[in-house]
Amino acid sequence: MNPSEFKKRSGIILCGLLLWGGLAAAHMIYYSWWERGRLLEESRYLAWREGGIPAMRGTLRDRDGIKLAWTELTHDLSLSKNGLKAERYTDLCARLKAVFPDTPPAEEEEETRILLKRNLSPGEILKLQQLLQRCPELEIVPRPRRRTVDDPEIRKKIGETEFRKEQERESGISGWEAEFDRELSGRPGVFRVMLDRRGAWVPGTIEILTPPVPGKDVTLPVSIREASRP
Repeated sequence: MNPSEFKKRSGIILCGLLLWGGLAAAHMIYYSWWERGRLLEESRYLAWREGGIPAMRGTLRDRDGIKLAWTELTHDLSLSKNGLKAERYTDLCARLKAVFPDTPPAEEEEETRILLKRNLSPGEILKLQQLLQRCPELEIVPRPRRRTVDDPEIRKKIGETEFRKEQERESGISGWEAEFDRELSGRPGVFRVMLDRRGAWVPGTIEILTPPVPGKDVTLPVSIREASRP
């Protein structure tokens, strides 16, 4: 190779390197300056998630202070449908079968998640601890459950409640539950938590943005004996 051809090829290579360096510098300036705000906003959205804290509904008592209707906080096991693939779902079901061999999870599909098992006991939650750390798709979701006395006549007068998604709370739809719904109803809270790249909660990052406000207890002007009469 003669010197002139060597200089020509060296010049071409040098120009290519300078062009590549210029493009790289332009990209760096573009994303670190012009797109900085948008990228930071997107990173916050990807890293942080907000969720609701259910409000406990107030207790309904008779004149003597006996509980007629009250709320207990239960926990359900659910599976997020976000990006869930069929083979991953099969694998998770097999893992859950190993934890609950005698009681296979019951599937109830919702908009964003699949409800696998209701009313987890404290012992079942402890059994799921390691699996929850390895599988961010699995979540334990708190759910208030309304309980009433067993007497059928009193239960008719107490009435029923239903969860209204738009209000994010349990509301009375009949009987005393509807009559005193304003007093018994609370206000749900809001929490925020940071997620890692797998979508799992980062320990110690939970932040309560709005604490929940529980409903008020209501004492009726009748006794349980009077209420049980047809």
